[in-house]
Amino acid sequence: MANVTLVALSAVSGVPLFIRHKGSNKPPSYNVVGSLNGVFMFGESQGTKLIDTRTPHMAITWKTYHDSVRLILLHGDDTSNNRRKNATNVNNDSSSKQSCLLYGGLADQRLLDLIFNSLVLLLSIDALASTSNIERLKKDVKVCYPLLDVLLERCEGRGGGRWGPGPLFSHLVHCSDTVLPPDNYNLQSEVQKWSEGYCSSSYGCLVSANGRVLAGSRTYWTLSSTELVLLPMLLLAAPTPNTATDVAVYLPHKSPKVPFRLLGIKLTCHVWCVSVCGPSPSLASVLKSAVLFWGPYYAGI
Repeated sequence: MANVTLVALSAVSGVPLFIRHKGSNKPPSYNVVGSLNGVFMFGESQGTKLIDTRTPHMAITWKTYHDSVRLILLHGDDTSNNRRKNATNVNNDSSSKQSCLLYGGLADQRLLDLIFNSLVLLLSIDALASTSNIERLKKDVKVCYPLLDVLLERCEGRGGGRWGPGPLFSHLVHCSDTVLPPDNYNLQSEVQKWSEGYCSSSYGCLVSANGRVLAGSRTYWTLSSTELVLLPMLLLAAPTPNTATDVAVYLPHKSPKVPFRLLGIKLTCHVWCVSVCGPSPSLASVLKSAVLFWGPYYAGI
């Protein structure tokens, strides 16, 4: 199983904003984080842009956004397992190097893009483009932790659990994880009717409990690939199960400065109906309409 650590810092001052870690190894100390940031800044001062590098057991990727937030991703093997293996097999060094080649590169660079856009999704681009008030940003960014942890869990290679059986690839390919039910066309039509009629929005979809989209309105599929990946993740990232959710979201490409609302209603233990809408209607009215509208379809879903 992989170990993955995400570090966010102010690109101007180098002050750490947060560190999120998944895996059995310990997260890097602040001294190591400072050294990694120092290496990047030294390269910049010499006219060199440091993108990524590799050690025998880890890949490290740097990326700066809007000259404001710098993200560092450390992605590698469980070194404690490697030490145990090396004690019994001297040939494991080459195999560990080969496994390390699976990390880093374009995949981790695109993952950092997705991570930054997940911050935009919940905080807005304005909050991230200016880090003049570091302490406030460090406090505000905590709301992003559940979504960030979902992304890191996928990188860690954790299967099963709340995400159900089977792998999910949306964070790698930047395309929504989907399921194609037999009556997809009818479901798409009903989603369109519900979202436009009861949520005053043309952006609607049905999402399974493991994060896969079952059906979406025509307009929903016009959202950017990043938005299509992050919205189902955000819906299911809550640590405790809910019957309904109402979250302000800044669509990273469509509307990074003006918030929409992500309304989600849990129809059954396996299916959510979702709409991305404006300030109206209220969650209570949408909850009532969902029960009335989707009641006849529960058995079919």
